[in-house]
Amino acid sequence: EGGDAAYWNPAAMAFEENRRSELTLFDDTFEVVLTEELVRTITQVQETISLLQGGNLESFQTALNSNSVSDANQIGLLGKTLDFMLGLTEGTQKGYEFSIPIHLLNIDLGLFTLGASFNLLVGAEPRLDLTNLVLNTSGSFGSRDTLFGAAFDPNTANPSTQAGQTLANDLFNAGGGALSQDQAEALVYLLEKQGVDVSNPLYQSLLKAVVQNTANRTGLQLSQNGSGLYTSLLILSELRVSKAWALIDRKKLGFAVGGTLRALHGITYTKLIPLKDLENANSWEEVLHEAIGTVENQIRNTVQLTFDASFLVRYGIFRFGITGKNILPVRFPAKFRKSFKLEPQFRAGAAVVLRTLPGLATLIIASDVDLWETESPVSLNMDYQSFHFGVEFRFIDTRFLRVAARLGTYTNFANSSEDEVYTLGAGVLLGPLSLDVAVAMDREAIQSGNYLDLDFKNLSIPERVSLGLTLKLVFSF
Repeated sequence: EGGDAAYWNPAAMAFEENRRSELTLFDDTFEVVLTEELVRTITQVQETISLLQGGNLESFQTALNSNSVSDANQIGLLGKTLDFMLGLTEGTQKGYEFSIPIHLLNIDLGLFTLGASFNLLVGAEPRLDLTNLVLNTSGSFGSRDTLFGAAFDPNTANPSTQAGQTLANDLFNAGGGALSQDQAEALVYLLEKQGVDVSNPLYQSLLKAVVQNTANRTGLQLSQNGSGLYTSLLILSELRVSKAWALIDRKKLGFAVGGTLRALHGITYTKLIPLKDLENANSWEEVLHEAIGTVENQIRNTVQLTFDASFLVRYGIFRFGITGKNILPVRFPAKFRKSFKLEPQFRAGAAVVLRTLPGLATLIIASDVDLWETESPVSLNMDYQSFHFGVEFRFIDTRFLRVAARLGTYTNFANSSEDEVYTLGAGVLLGPLSLDVAVAMDREAIQSGNYLDLDFKNLSIPERVSLGLTLKLVFSF
């Protein structure tokens, strides 16, 4: 990791040491990013729902409608479920991304490059929509000394905090007479008993809206609400042309600029997987299978143009550069969500390249940083502004044989709660064929040893894990 802007940008082609005439037939890399916060939230919702009467939302909704809830603690569990569902709100770093960029028929002609690529990006982020939720379709909260049929003792079922008592008073007013003062206080008491933070303003607003909707009988049942996992798919086909100019190209000093013009064809697809369809999902395979659904009605096609620009300075063993990507912002319209965006991204990097005799070992120490924060195009809850640092050691370094290993680390400034991520990679070049393998995991994943167990029931999964595989077939001419 690290150093993209220092030695992997279009301007680098301008220096004589990097000029080549080659045809690359295939270059593929895939990456998976999965945040623990998202899976933890879904797991918490699943587990509390499984404890509800009947074991699912529809059965419990039937009990609410018929005022036949068997145990008052069930009401507290319902409130705890709503509390966990607040974790599905926007603005949290909870998401899932999967990308497969494939580069095809890349032609290098000295200072000039033509290329084509295909990129599949899949994203998912949670969505909360309980604004129209009703708990009982007849507008009833149950008879006296009960909540939806579950009995409680009005002498003991009282809030234990001032915030809880204030919330109970607000719920009584929101109920407009359908909810008694004793019922309102018992409801808050049962929530506190389950460990719900009733002083949370977001939770207070949600609960008051639910009580008001139930009293007015306006809205949808619990099993029909619009919360769930929002999935997005972006398929990009790209044609690009790059050009480099060497303004200075001496033995010790070099300065070059480069640019890339890119034509993009984007296909977008979006779908909401309702919460009820996530209740019993055990793995991401089941979620993605559900996300496929009926693709035809939700696809949009768009063609866009953008360009990149860069410069690179070489002074002896030192490299410094800046790369600007998507300088002309790109938007791909989509149905049922905001447009997919490729935002401008600027990255500065520096590197030190230490070579021994030609063909022998080479050591590269590099770092780079995103100059500002950008949003993921497919997962609206995931933002990035990273700092990278890495070291690569090439045991053998010739044009026909290269063996290298590298390690590094990076940190995402956009989300301070994320652990730092560590990377490890190795690569071999033999004639026209090169193979590169890389893995990245966050600190918690390394410490816990849970590298690949990504089931919802496992609460110690990695916050970030990515796998990379690059295979190149290159012909020189």
